[in-house]
Amino acid sequence: MYNLEEVTENLKREEGWSATVYDCSEGYESIGYGRNISATGPGITKEEGEFLLSNDIARCVGELEAALPWVSGCDRIVANVLVELCYQLGLPTLLKFKLTLNHLQRDEYVLGASELLRSRFAKQTPARAQRLAERLRSAGQ
Repeated sequence: MYNLEEVTENLKREEGWSATVYDCSEGYESIGYGRNISATGPGITKEEGEFLLSNDIARCVGELEAALPWVSGCDRIVANVLVELCYQLGLPTLLKFKLTLNHLQRDEYVLGASELLRSRFAKQTPARAQRLAERLRSAGQ
């Protein structure tokens, strides 16, 4: 009946690929191979969102381990918080948290948490920053 491989190849060729959001010819926000993610489109499923999240977490872990090799051997709570910060801020911004990172590398979790709370990030998302700082304070116990 259907040749889904053929359909797939045709759609890829016709739609083209975009890793970022673009406006299609009808003005709808789309991504990937023409997936309409505007309010009028199907968006993404929760399963697709989970897949994207899993890929993004794996990317963050890889980026952190390449940029800060000490993270792979640090306290699990600290490593988890750093992955979450990398996810939210992006690695280039996280690397600007030099005092926080220096304290965490030296297992000075309370000082690292305090420095985190002095950041612009903490002013922009205070509740989230407080939760992360509290977790850092509990590390190593």
